[in-house]
Amino acid sequence: MSEVQKLQKRLDAATSELDRVQAFFVEVEKFSDIVHKAKHGLKELLAQESALKGELSEVRAEIRSTKNLIESSNDGILQILEPGPAEFMPLFDRMEKATPEKHGKNATKWREKPVSVLRLSPIASSALIDADILFIGQLQDIILADPDEWWTETDGLTDAIAAAIADKLNDFIKKGGK
Repeated sequence: MSEVQKLQKRLDAATSELDRVQAFFVEVEKFSDIVHKAKHGLKELLAQESALKGELSEVRAEIRSTKNLIESSNDGILQILEPGPAEFMPLFDRMEKATPEKHGKNATKWREKPVSVLRLSPIASSALIDADILFIGQLQDIILADPDEWWTETDGLTDAIAAAIADKLNDFIKKGGK
């Protein structure tokens, strides 16, 4: 075999080896692309998951709030329907008539709402219901009558709870009963 033929044979072998290496790298590149795309997709999915977790948390909080509202409203209904030894009075005769000067703008609309719309703590709600304070108007009347000591005659209320109730009532009034 001549030297040229030997070189040609070695060149052919090297070319063949190079083709196999290139084919190997093509396959590696395919998998690398798949991994890259998958990582990018995973990053997007994790971002979606994070957003959905936030939404789910908000929905769960709204569910809890709605359940509390239902429970408080049910307690208020029972209190009205079963007044016990207290003298039965028509629902809205338990509070003063609303006047814009004294009670605020659109007070006639929101004073007849149950205190449960304030979304108070269970302790605060129970104390108000036990004291037969069922409506926003009743609560406002009691607070207006004695802003500093209104809560002292109500079992279960502390200074801190009374302050929280007053804050929620003020926020409710400022928002026009919403």
